[in-house]
Amino acid sequence: MGSGTIRWMFFIVIGLVVLGLMVRATARTVALAQAAAAQVTLLSPTVPVQVAVVDTQAPPTATLRPTQTTIPSTPTNTPTPTPLPAATLTAIYEANCSLYGRIPDDLLTVVNRDTALPDDFVPQDLEIVPLETKNIQYRAIPLRRPVHQALLDMLDAMNQAGLQILVISGYRSTSEQQLAYDKWLKLYPDRAADISAQPGHSEHQLGTAVDFSAPLMMDLYGDFLHVNFYQQPEGQWLVKQAAYYGFTLSYPAYAVDETGYAWEPWHFRYVGSLARELQTRNITLTKYLQECTPPPATPNS
Repeated sequence: MGSGTIRWMFFIVIGLVVLGLMVRATARTVALAQAAAAQVTLLSPTVPVQVAVVDTQAPPTATLRPTQTTIPSTPTNTPTPTPLPAATLTAIYEANCSLYGRIPDDLLTVVNRDTALPDDFVPQDLEIVPLETKNIQYRAIPLRRPVHQALLDMLDAMNQAGLQILVISGYRSTSEQQLAYDKWLKLYPDRAADISAQPGHSEHQLGTAVDFSAPLMMDLYGDFLHVNFYQQPEGQWLVKQAAYYGFTLSYPAYAVDETGYAWEPWHFRYVGSLARELQTRNITLTKYLQECTPPPATPNS
């Protein structure tokens, strides 16, 4: 074998060795790269895939915006539907006459625009109320005995509150009521019947109704009985507190059609413990008596 042949064989062997070393190094490099990639995958947080949505209807110049796709998670707890509350009924007014039988009948006598007292009606227990130390500009005021102490207690409370209250009138006879009605008939002939009760139809004849006023009323309005009495501290006190002493406002502003008379913020009638119920239920004595007064007994045939 010649020397040239031996030389070529040597080069071939060296080439094969170098090639094997290169192949081995490449395989090791690939293995290391794969291991590193796997480690990075384990350590890195999941990055949501960005998918470009192509709108085929968009103009060619429209910029494509990637939208993020999310995989909905399965809820761990399924919420329980909350039941809706049932519809509530609007409060319905209901007549309540449970107190009627506990009030003395003579305190609940019906007298109004349509119902008159007998021509000869005069309460049997009328007496002058001792108002000398209670009533500014004292004048003799007759009222039934059951009203006296309640009125005196109420006036005491008002005086202690620093108020100056006037008791203008109490019981009126038929003739006195005729004079009052004639006065209003002369001033307002078209509506006198709305302002003043005709004789026989007045609560004052019962001896349980009182007209109040305040000293400044005459100076301010030229009359002690004026609707602006409700603006005076005395009028406001009576609206809130009179019921605690057994007095109810007979003719409030909201019930003109119901009572048949114009608003009289000065006119209160004594009805005992019923006054608190009327105030609580916000109804007039007129309405209560319409609901609760028993029908007249029919004679036996």
